[in-house]
Amino acid sequence: NGCSEYESIRLSAEECGKIRAYLDYRDESSRDKKKQLIADGAKIDRLNVECPESGTKCMAGRCSFWMTWQGKMSACGMFADTVDYKIGNFDRAWSQIVEKTNLVTYPDECNECKYGTLCTCCAAINFAEGGAFNAVPKFFCDMTDAYIKEFERLSSM
Repeated sequence: NGCSEYESIRLSAEECGKIRAYLDYRDESSRDKKKQLIADGAKIDRLNVECPESGTKCMAGRCSFWMTWQGKMSACGMFADTVDYKIGNFDRAWSQIVEKTNLVTYPDECNECKYGTLCTCCAAINFAEGGAFNAVPKFFCDMTDAYIKEFERLSSM
């Protein structure tokens, strides 16, 4: 019902991590891979596509975009920052999206975190959680810690 007090109804980071671990553990096709990632420290670059000039670690603003029902374009559906798109000006709108995306930076803590591949956070989530792309998403740090602990617990049963 449009509740703006999400903190009162939001699951805790620990609950989210445990649920995610349980769901991932049930997926037999990737269970061993997740187990190995945790054992290895999971320090693998989450970016699968070489594109050093772009600030995102996903396809947002690289080769994909999002259009709102009002005709505004953004790098992804979770980015609040949009540009106007008018028929015939796609190239201009896309160039603006690419420029904005290139300015995205991540917190040093995230760039150096050994569990980067297990964390589900992204630039848009960082912004939503902390008001800036380079804000440390504490909720997701805690959720990833809980995920690892629960996944290890399930694996040892």
